[in-house]
Amino acid sequence: MAHRIFYGVAGEGLGHASRVLSLIGHLPDCEIHVFTFGKAYDFFKSLDYPHLHRIDGLMFAYCNGVVNYRKTLSNAVNYYFSGLTQNLDYIEQQAEELQPALFVTDFEPSVIRAAHLMGQPVLSIDNQHKFVDCRAPSLPASLQLYAMMTSPTVRTMVPSPTHSVVATFHADRLEAIHSDVTLTGGILRQEVESHPVTNEGFILTYLRHSVAEQILSALAGCGREVRVYGASPEQRLMYRGQFRFFDLSPDFVHDLASCDRVIAPAGNQLISECRYFQKPILAIPEPGQYEQAINAHFAEEIGLGTSCEVSELTTEILNTFISRFSCRSNRIPNGVHDVIRVIRTYLPNVFGVESYGDSGEDRIMKLGNHFLDDPPLKMA
Repeated sequence: MAHRIFYGVAGEGLGHASRVLSLIGHLPDCEIHVFTFGKAYDFFKSLDYPHLHRIDGLMFAYCNGVVNYRKTLSNAVNYYFSGLTQNLDYIEQQAEELQPALFVTDFEPSVIRAAHLMGQPVLSIDNQHKFVDCRAPSLPASLQLYAMMTSPTVRTMVPSPTHSVVATFHADRLEAIHSDVTLTGGILRQEVESHPVTNEGFILTYLRHSVAEQILSALAGCGREVRVYGASPEQRLMYRGQFRFFDLSPDFVHDLASCDRVIAPAGNQLISECRYFQKPILAIPEPGQYEQAINAHFAEEIGLGTSCEVSELTTEILNTFISRFSCRSNRIPNGVHDVIRVIRTYLPNVFGVESYGDSGEDRIMKLGNHFLDDPPLKMA
């Protein structure tokens, strides 16, 4: 009988979903039940993934393309008093029926709390725990301050995992400060690891709403073929000529492996894949996303790319990147193999408790009011 794993996945963007899809491909003997929401849910749904569960989730709120932290905090409070309780009820019901052998979370707050209430070990596999479990000596003072201010938020979202795996493209720039921490490179799908690398000369861009218009406008004068993922229907009609538009799909990996270079937001997963393929990236942090500012800093430090704020992006900056920048970063191994070793270490644990009969409200109180102690998404 296959081991069952309950896996909570943050639904903001596709980076979290891509990491989990990578692990699923390397665990053929495991039945992985994915609990998620937002874009991640839509992504797994589009793949007809058979063990998919929709739960309520915590999302960033945006205003004019910029993260609105006041509204985000309000959403978090509402989530604490309703969505989290409903999630715990549902996860408990599924656990009694399916008897999972292990709980894992990728920055999703419900599954880890359910595991704690059931007295079960739980693994955290993400890149956010670098703010809790690691030192980054080369970060400039302003970003060091942000990292310190983010630490309570990460602890609130994912409290007290049994073991943390920090998987990021800049793991070689971090130092673990706890023994129950594994540092490794980005988690890549088998399709990425085995895909041949070519250069067909085109520019690849992956868009998020907050930076899409500025990137497309700057690219309009670059004189190169541009393949675009994530554009809105309106943008597809407005931008013609050298632009070719594609829906978001796992086929993105082919264009990433065969492009000349990448212009995109500074997400950890995309930069991890760029480093593996040795594709230069112009990393553009989304406004208010300070974690992406840190990613952009490390992309520059390792020689993989350059960066600029979206408000400063011009055709001139973009053309300089296209014509003059070459990748100076080394390639690092796929971190998925380290992660699989950690997961298999915990799989022999036997799942089983006599009763999970508390109400959702009682379970919230048992969790120590983590959300009330450290309000979620308290950012710099």
